[in-house]
Amino acid sequence: MQGRQEIQSILPEVNSSYQEFTGLGKRMMDNKLQALQLQENLIKTRDQLDSDADDAGSLLLDLVDLEDSNDTTKRDIAAAASAVDNSITSIVSTVYDLVATTEQSKYELINKELGYIIGEAQTKLEYINRHGEGVVKPNVLKDINQQTAGIFKCSKVLIRFSNEKASKYSCY
Repeated sequence: MQGRQEIQSILPEVNSSYQEFTGLGKRMMDNKLQALQLQENLIKTRDQLDSDADDAGSLLLDLVDLEDSNDTTKRDIAAAASAVDNSITSIVSTVYDLVATTEQSKYELINKELGYIIGEAQTKLEYINRHGEGVVKPNVLKDINQQTAGIFKCSKVLIRFSNEKASKYSCY
C-alpha cells in the first residue's frame, strides 16, 4: 500500500516530465522539417539562378561579340559585357558555396562577397546601358536588363533564405 502511495505521489511529476519531453520532441521535429523545407527552397532557387545565368550568358555573348569592332565604344561595351558574364558566373559559384555552408561566419563572409560581386555587375550593366544607347538594339538591352535583374533578385532571395537558415537552425 505504501509503495502504491509513493508511485501515486510521483506520478504527476512523471506525467509532467513526459509531457515536456514529447513537446520538446515535437518542436525538434518541426524545426527539422522547417530546416529541410528551407534547404529545399534554397536548392530550387539556386537551380533557377543557375538556369537564369545560362540565359543571361547567351544574351551577353551578343555584346561580347562586339570586341572585334573598330569602334572603341563597341569594344568597351564588349569588355563590360564580358565582365558582367564573369560576375554572373561568380555569383552562381558563390551561391553554391552559400547554400552548402553551415557556419555562421562563412555565411557572413559569403554574403559580403556576393553583395560585392552583384554591385560590380550592376555597375558594368549601367555602363552598358549608358553607352549602348544607339549602339546596341534596344530589345537586346531590355532582355539583358530583365535577365540580370532576375539574377540579382534571386541572389538576394538566397541571401535572405541563407541568413534565415543560419539564424534559425544553427546549433550555436
